[in-house]
Amino acid sequence: SSDLSAQMRLHRGRCILSSPTRHTPLVTTNRRCLPRSTAAASAITSLRHPAPLPILAACCATLAATMGNAASSASTAALRGGACAVRHRDQPAHGYHYDRIIKGEDEFEEGLAEGVRMTMLPAGAADAAWAAWTDGSGAEEEAVVARGGASVFVPDAVSRTDVVALFIHGGAFEGYSPVTGGYDRFASRVAVGTGLVVTCPDHPLSGEGRELKAPQIIRGLVKDVEWLMNFDPVTSKQRKEPADIILLGDSSGANQATSVLLQIAREHKELLPRIRGLILVSPWWDLTCGSHTYVSNVFSEETHTGDVAFRLPPDENREDFRGYALRYAGSEKLLKDAVFSPYWLSRGADEQLLASLEAARVPIWACIGAAETLMGEVLDFTQRLRGRLPMEVWLHEAMFHDWLLYTSHGGKFESKEAAYRNIFDFVGRVLQPQVALKEGIHFHIDPW
Repeated sequence: SSDLSAQMRLHRGRCILSSPTRHTPLVTTNRRCLPRSTAAASAITSLRHPAPLPILAACCATLAATMGNAASSASTAALRGGACAVRHRDQPAHGYHYDRIIKGEDEFEEGLAEGVRMTMLPAGAADAAWAAWTDGSGAEEEAVVARGGASVFVPDAVSRTDVVALFIHGGAFEGYSPVTGGYDRFASRVAVGTGLVVTCPDHPLSGEGRELKAPQIIRGLVKDVEWLMNFDPVTSKQRKEPADIILLGDSSGANQATSVLLQIAREHKELLPRIRGLILVSPWWDLTCGSHTYVSNVFSEETHTGDVAFRLPPDENREDFRGYALRYAGSEKLLKDAVFSPYWLSRGADEQLLASLEAARVPIWACIGAAETLMGEVLDFTQRLRGRLPMEVWLHEAMFHDWLLYTSHGGKFESKEAAYRNIFDFVGRVLQPQVALKEGIHFHIDPW
């Protein structure tokens, strides 16, 4: 059969049909094509008459391959049915979201959390805080839109006005805004959970049709930090005393939040004492995309394991990530710059910068899913800088990229709620006169 790209071996009116495709060999007897499950029987039938050794060897190989494939198929079917069923039973939100994301129906938790209102800061001049920028990523002229400014999430019960949070949203440096992709819910939950006002800039994105690259974007975000130190984001009035800042970010936004801290440590050391903490969700720290967990955490639909948010094979996944990174950084050189690709701080890229950050003792909190593509770079960074930087890192069993942004699906998503509780607890601890940091790598696994 030419459709199967098959090779036919004829013997005594019978033919063995072996396909070079990934499917197991098919066998025909007297022109009748048999299904895979009967291939072994057909191979035996073909041996009823004496056969030359090559044909005998081919039939034996067919029999062995078919038996192996049958066992493998049974094992895979059992694993798939068992693993998926158990996941849906024991971790229903996790199982639910794996199925939804695979279908391209990501279900982000959106809208403001109860007890929070949102106000807006207008876009400023190009060289000022909350700078206006033109998004020319659309193919049509009418798709070009004016952006900039910031969304301000104000809890009903503000606990402190002398501390404010700056949250930088993710999206591979190229997507989303403060009020899309579940970011309004995340920012508002942090606001109500900590009692702090959370400001989320509509910061410039990179990519096709956009002019700004990492150095300009990070400099702009540093200006946002300086503005928050000197002005109240709710009233826009100048403060009598500078405020302290907690930086937050997720995914590529976590990269940028770290970059802001590092840029301040490199060029604005006088601001470092005002940075009270850094909170990162699923941080993308290595823009070279070299970690082995691109391979070991590859997605598997059969077993509901690996990083469901990035389902391509490892090499394609790396190529995708590097494409986003290059469009953001603007050059290969910056993919290993310690400010814009913070993982490389742990590999000796800038010892002077590391010494400045070490002296500042800014507490760092991060969470990463154990199934994430990015897990390797986060754990390696933490291990390499253990004892030098004050870091508290939480590894969450089975969790995929940015799991905190997804719906709770019936109210039971324990790993998500545990991460939120840890964020709130961390903020409470770093705002105490004596910071009590739980340094090291901690492991969360859902109870059973």
